[in-house]
Amino acid sequence: MLKIGDFSRLSQVSVKTLRYYDEVGLLKPTQVDQVSGYRYYSVAQLRQLHRILALRDLGFSLEQIAHVLDGEPSIEALKSSVECCGYVGLNSSSGLSKNRSTWIESRLFFS
Repeated sequence: MLKIGDFSRLSQVSVKTLRYYDEVGLLKPTQVDQVSGYRYYSVAQLRQLHRILALRDLGFSLEQIAHVLDGEPSIEALKSSVECCGYVGLNSSSGLSKNRSTWIESRLFFS
């Protein structure tokens, strides 16, 4: 288990953002201390956070992300959701730079 601050540093996402994602139900901590309210995350949750960040980078709203990531979607389901929303062919002439496209794909499909 990682304390929220450690998870924040590891993921390079602010503590404030992690708290907000918890508040809206997008990324719930694995454990919350009953006395202090302190949040703890697992390393395994990095994959979910990477997917959230990639979808945000594509312009998805948090509500759309919650819908796309409902449950544990397969890579095929993620690709379908991304393409369905108009982001066809991340490596095509969609206006995304090669580096940005590679970053997004690595977060969505290989985390």
